[in-house]
Amino acid sequence: MKKTLFSLFAILLTSLAMGQTKPVKIAYCDVDYILSQHPQFKAANKELATLENKYQQQAVAIEQQIMQLQQEVQQGGGMMTEQAKMQKQQRYEQLLKQYQQLEITASQAIQTRQMELMKPILDDIEKKIKAVADEKGYTHVLNERANGTSIVLYADESNNITDEVLRKLGIMPK
Repeated sequence: MKKTLFSLFAILLTSLAMGQTKPVKIAYCDVDYILSQHPQFKAANKELATLENKYQQQAVAIEQQIMQLQQEVQQGGGMMTEQAKMQKQQRYEQLLKQYQQLEITASQAIQTRQMELMKPILDDIEKKIKAVADEKGYTHVLNERANGTSIVLYADESNNITDEVLRKLGIMPK
């Protein structure tokens, strides 16, 4: 009896599921390439490079102060009083902490700014991918590769919607 009920339940679920699903149609696109062609991407990268350069200049300034301090200690080491040596050591430790804090701050600031700049670009690309998928009747769109690693091992080129997404973004494919 239990087997019969279970079989009927399974058949019922299967028939309901089959009746409500539409055929799967899969496309793919190269999101990294689309991103690299997006007009706002270049401006975002330029802004990030400027921010990185600003922090790099600050780091170089601290490094120069550290090197100068080391040079002073080496040149006048034997003639310095203990108090002067301690002051130089304290200053050295202070500069090292400042340098380490700058590295942390720079990394966080750059990462935060990158997310702020990239979110609207990625949202725009996602909307265009969805629009092309809806127009073409695709149920799924895969990213061809992620971080340089191929995700789609094989697909018919006719299912590649990269150029169509670029056109939706107002970019002429190359």
